[in-house]
Amino acid sequence: MMKKAEDDDEDPHLCLLEYRSTPIDANIKSPVLLFNKEINSLLPKFFIFNQVKGKEETRNSLEVRQMKQKEYYDKNAKDLEEVRVNEEVRVQNQNKTAWEPGQVSSRPDEPRMTN
Repeated sequence: MMKKAEDDDEDPHLCLLEYRSTPIDANIKSPVLLFNKEINSLLPKFFIFNQVKGKEETRNSLEVRQMKQKEYYDKNAKDLEEVRVNEEVRVQNQNKTAWEPGQVSSRPDEPRMTN
């Protein structure tokens, strides 16, 4: 949707609005219900707000879905190898256009973030 909006010179925020108005699956209704507001969407309102679960129930369904996704991801995820001082590494430049050679000068006291 975002690519199509870009190609058609449309507002990408309208794409996000429509995406968030769309129910995720049969058990999880539209995420827009978490906003506690009715929105103006191209989708008919009965589609979004009819057969509505409560806000808390929708949030719980989303959390269960996210935990299941994390569980599947963690099956194949591996920890990164430890980096040693004076080890040769490659670092992405600030423009994120190229990787440049570098060398580890010291290790931080805190562990690196995993996010």
